[in-house]
Amino acid sequence: MERLLPMIILISFFYTCINTVKFITIEKEKQLKEAMKIMGLPNWLHWTAWFVRCLILLLITISLLVFLISANLGTDLSVIEYADWTVLWFFFLTFILVTICFCFMMSVFFNKANTAAGIAGLMWFLFAIPFNIAVQNYDEMAMGTKMASSLLSNTAMSFGIMNIIRLEANQVGLQWSNLFSSPTMGDDFSVGLVMVMFLVDALLYLAIALYFEQVMPGEFGVAKPWNFLFTRDFWKRNRIEDGPGMRQKMESSAYFEQEPNIDRAGVRIVNLRKVYGKKVAVEGLNLNMFDGQITVLLGHNGAGKTTTMSMLTGMFSPTSGTALVNGYDIRKDIEGVRFSLGLCPQHNVLFNELTVAEHLKFFAQLKGVPGDKTASEIEKYVTLLELTDKRNAQSHTLSGGMKRKLGVGIALCGGSRVVLLDEPTSGMDPSARRALWDLIQKEKVGRTVILSTHFMDEADVLGDRIAIMAEGKLRAIGSPFFLKKSLGAGYRLIC
Repeated sequence: MERLLPMIILISFFYTCINTVKFITIEKEKQLKEAMKIMGLPNWLHWTAWFVRCLILLLITISLLVFLISANLGTDLSVIEYADWTVLWFFFLTFILVTICFCFMMSVFFNKANTAAGIAGLMWFLFAIPFNIAVQNYDEMAMGTKMASSLLSNTAMSFGIMNIIRLEANQVGLQWSNLFSSPTMGDDFSVGLVMVMFLVDALLYLAIALYFEQVMPGEFGVAKPWNFLFTRDFWKRNRIEDGPGMRQKMESSAYFEQEPNIDRAGVRIVNLRKVYGKKVAVEGLNLNMFDGQITVLLGHNGAGKTTTMSMLTGMFSPTSGTALVNGYDIRKDIEGVRFSLGLCPQHNVLFNELTVAEHLKFFAQLKGVPGDKTASEIEKYVTLLELTDKRNAQSHTLSGGMKRKLGVGIALCGGSRVVLLDEPTSGMDPSARRALWDLIQKEKVGRTVILSTHFMDEADVLGDRIAIMAEGKLRAIGSPFFLKKSLGAGYRLIC
């Protein structure tokens, strides 16, 4: 029983463990996590939400487990006969706390949900290996060895269950009075110490998860240096005030129009560069984007538009160079950048189960809209987006064009100062495109709007300034009139 019951407990929590890791990683794989962080979700709140969700489910599990192993179900026998069920419940409570932190730790190392779940399942059982090795010589083991082995939570759980079984054999059972007493003479390793080790392990696993999430964010996110905890930028947010002195010198070219006389630029890109292997996606980009204007990034697929936007939002880390978004450096303070950011990515990042209104409410509250103003914010954008009839429809039932509308509404709601729209009208019919153009024009006041497209008519209608990109480089920039004058030389034949 000393070896069988720990294995039964491990198997009981195995399915919950791999599914928790899988669902957390799915958020990362589908970019939902980064999308929420871009819209203002604090990292601590993301992990707290998952912690509470897992804790509620596992509290039900351990309550059933304690009932099954300690209740006398119409027979004279029960697995645990003498123990106080409240002590057992608290023992398993500390175990599920460390189990949740174990799942968090495993999820941060992987970008693919199935891979994460498979490795987590393997590690779940590997964390119990020291117990299976040491159980035959347990009484001769040094206290330090037991404590070190208990840094693996499932080994600690197995030691605890073994001591509980031995207390049952002594016809005493686990009680509050003997929680820190060992059932074996000359042994100081008690069930109480196991519970303490659970809490130590939980803090250790959580610290590992939070640290490696910052230095190894995976496919999406900006990696921080390994010593980021000891840097000044981590502890003190530094916002650079904008003004005329901040302007970057643009390249000298006949195709580069002089910048408008606007003091404040919501986004300043400084020599930004991104390299994937041997391919240069963005090469030395210098560009200022101003308040109250729509700056259009125009270019064919592969020109570097989406990569540039991804670096501005912190989805990708730049190889070199930087950018200031609302005064915050994307390399040093991505949290400050995201505080005022709204994003409509190239693909739809929506929750299938949430309705149109619930999406707008969720992201508006993430951006800090007060509760008493949330309803008016929802009503405003449901009306502007012409989604009144679909306000209570779940997102997976919407057409492709309606999903794009909702994505634009999410980016605009909450008063985002800097709004990035990556090909927002893709998949829309002409009338819907025109309606969305009108909305974007109305909403540009007080914002810096950056829109990418490969449609020249869209750039012409929306763009206060158009930046033409090709092969990762800025080839021309200016107002539509300037670009037509500079690049539109030729003849038009009218028949």
